[in-house]
Amino acid sequence: MKLKVPSGWDEVTIKQYYNLCEALEMDWEDDTQKVIAMLSALTNTSIKDINNEVGVSDLRRYIKRIAFISTKRKEFIPRPTIRIGKKRFNVDLIIKSSAASSFIDLSELVKTKELANLNTHRVLAIFFHEVNWFGFRKKRSIQSQKDIENYLLENCTMDIAFGYSAFFLTSWLNLSKATEAFLKRETERMVRKVANQVERVS
Repeated sequence: MKLKVPSGWDEVTIKQYYNLCEALEMDWEDDTQKVIAMLSALTNTSIKDINNEVGVSDLRRYIKRIAFISTKRKEFIPRPTIRIGKKRFNVDLIIKSSAASSFIDLSELVKTKELANLNTHRVLAIFFHEVNWFGFRKKRSIQSQKDIENYLLENCTMDIAFGYSAFFLTSWLNLSKATEAFLKRETERMVRKVANQVERVS
């Protein structure tokens, strides 16, 4: 049995990445079983089929092929337009100019590192807007948002997902800190103002 084993993150979809994370978190009898589970996640092949139908020499070759998992990722520069599979997208690279709802959605999706990791496709879908043949953004609805999430889950590769999600989360963190500082200053100003008014009345 020959497996189509990826040799880089540019060949791994978000869905396969989630499966890989799940395989890595599970307890296995030994490292061999763990690696077979990793291969299963990255090739959409059952562990049983790999155990029964892949020879030792092929298994060694496949293990070497997935060594990219532990290597440093290449530098990625986000672009305002991108093609994923057959679809083209415009990307909101300036988070502070995005809709308030996008900011709220992102805040919910990345409350913890674990959540952020498992919501990569949803984070991307907030800022990825599908465009038509003429380059105009298609109208977005709740259903089309879910469709984009599912499309990215199945088709977006992890070199793109890592790059954009890191960019969005860094931008969001900076914006979140700035917003928090602003709200704190405004609250303090308002409290002082009310205190002064109360003092004058009394």
